[in-house]
Order: sequence, then C-alpha cells, then structure tokens
Amino acid sequence: MDYCDYLKNKLDICIKDEKLIEQALIHPSYANEIQKIEYHYERLEFMGDAILQFLISDYIYKKYPNTDEGEMTVLRAKAVREDSLALYADEYDLSLYIRVGKGERRSGGNKKKSVQANVFEAILGAIYLSNGMDDAAKFLKVAYQFIDEDRFDDIEDYKTKLQEYVQADTKRTVSYELISSCGTSNQPFFKFKVMMDDLILGYGSGHSKKKAQQSAAKDALEKMVKK
Repeated sequence: MDYCDYLKNKLDICIKDEKLIEQALIHPSYANEIQKIEYHYERLEFMGDAILQFLISDYIYKKYPNTDEGEMTVLRAKAVREDSLALYADEYDLSLYIRVGKGERRSGGNKKKSVQANVFEAILGAIYLSNGMDDAAKFLKVAYQFIDEDRFDDIEDYKTKLQEYVQADTKRTVSYELISSCGTSNQPFFKFKVMMDDLILGYGSGHSKKKAQQSAAKDALEKMVKK
C-alpha cells in the first residue's frame, strides 16, 4: 500500500495529484543518490509550514473563544513545534514511507524527529496543493486531537525521566499497573499507578494507556522532587 492509499483508508482523503505525495516523501539524500529524481520534500515543506500555522491558528481561535492572545500563542507554539510534528508523523506511520539515502537510513534517518517533522509538513503542503484547504484540515485531525486532549505531555517522556531518577538513587526499576478502564472504544479512559516494588509512587489517568502512564510518572516525579 502506498501513502495515497493510506490517506484514503485512514482519513478518507483521495489525492488528486499523487506525484506531490511521492515528492513529499523523498528525503534530499535519496534524491542525491537516484540521479533520475530531481525533486524532494523541501519546497513542499515550505508550503506546509505556512498552511500548518494558518490552520492551527484558525482552529484555536474558533474552538476556544474565551482564550486570550497570549494563551493562544503558547498553545499554537506547542502544536507546531518539531517534537509535536514528529508525534503526529508517528501517528500516521510516516517513517514507514519516507525514502532516504543508504547512509541516512543506516543512521535511522527516516525515524529522526527532524525528518519526520519536515515530511509531515511536506505532506500537508502536498495535500493542500493537490486537494485544497478542506483536505489539508482533515490531515491535521491528529493535531486538533492533541490540542483538545492536552496531549502535549506525551512529548515530555516522564516515564524515562522517572526511571533514570530512580536508578540513579536505588538501581531499581518501576512498573505500571492498570487500576481501571472505562468509557467507549472511541473515547476510552484509563487509570494507572506507578510502583517501585510494593511502594506506590504516583497515580495518573488519560484517554490512552500511554497518556495515563505518562501522567502517573509525572505525578511520581513531582512528589519525589518535593521530598
């Protein structure tokens, strides 16, 4: 399955100009190796960056009418920063489709945050140029979900920070235990506790297991730092 098929199945976006999507997935290193290819994602990334800024601003402005300018600016900055874009790209499996050169692939280039973020913007630009603004907004569904669910804590890897903090002092490891789950399949809600042996370090909740575990790790870190 190519990425145009993926977009159709995942987001119901039917790409009119498939060559633009192909271009958006080509890293400069791949274009340099394959002499017949004279294009890569950078020009589309430029376009995608502009569309990203506009659509995120438009969404925040309309969805949160009681939010002041400063708060909107901070929220937009979180939504469009490189770490966030890399998370969106991961949600859409972009690393599986990015074409990089042999040397870049050996160093994991298709999974680098910077590359995934750039390609995410390039795909957005390609969708806009091919299909227009409505389908570009469809592609940003994942970003809108992050905004609405305040999922930007996913960017801060509290689980890793907690493990490093604990190991630096005790050389032990922590574990996460599901307390409860409820809600619907479309909107689940999980509660977790993080433990070290029989000691409960913190509690957390969220709309995904990952989010709930990160929340528990954050709670534990905050308590341990205060002590």
